[in-house]
Amino acid sequence: MQRLPDKGYLCIFPGQPLMNNTIPLSCKLNIVQQQREHLEETLRAFAAACNLIWTYGIEHQTSQQWVLHQGCYKTIRRMYGIPASLAIRAIARVAIDLRLRKAGTFPYAPGFIAFDSRSFMLHQQDWSVGLTLLHGREKFHLDIAGRQQKLLEEYAPASAVLVTRYRSFYLEFTLAGKAAQVGQPVRQTGLLTAPAAVLKR
Repeated sequence: MQRLPDKGYLCIFPGQPLMNNTIPLSCKLNIVQQQREHLEETLRAFAAACNLIWTYGIEHQTSQQWVLHQGCYKTIRRMYGIPASLAIRAIARVAIDLRLRKAGTFPYAPGFIAFDSRSFMLHQQDWSVGLTLLHGREKFHLDIAGRQQKLLEEYAPASAVLVTRYRSFYLEFTLAGKAAQVGQPVRQTGLLTAPAAVLKR
């Protein structure tokens, strides 16, 4: 098994077909202690929201996103204080997981947050991102170099997934073909096993 590198990298994952020129890209965030605390608080709230949604779906025998939204949206916002955009992403994520019933999905650990265009913004002028957290919008600088900058400049993603690895924080992007919209971010956590190819920066 191969540990993931600390800095931003471009990686082609085994078993992950590159359809329509899709490229997975991971970029490390540069953070200070207060930002770490805010990220960890938001991760815990997002995971708690996902667990509540999953339980509701199982109890009501449904994986329909609209039904989950009607039953859980106000509750998770009130109980966990997550912003509206993150509540919507949590519901969308759990709806997919309920349909697939993947082993080991529940309970959700505080290891990822899905951001869309309402809660994520890329600033190319200083290679930073704006993320909407429990405490509001915060700015984070990306620890990236030429290859990552070129890809982000070319594809300008409007969504991302925040993940944690070895007490560091990364944004995972799925970069689609120029003519297509950026697809849903792929969840990429933990260790890589025998990667097919790793293109270092």
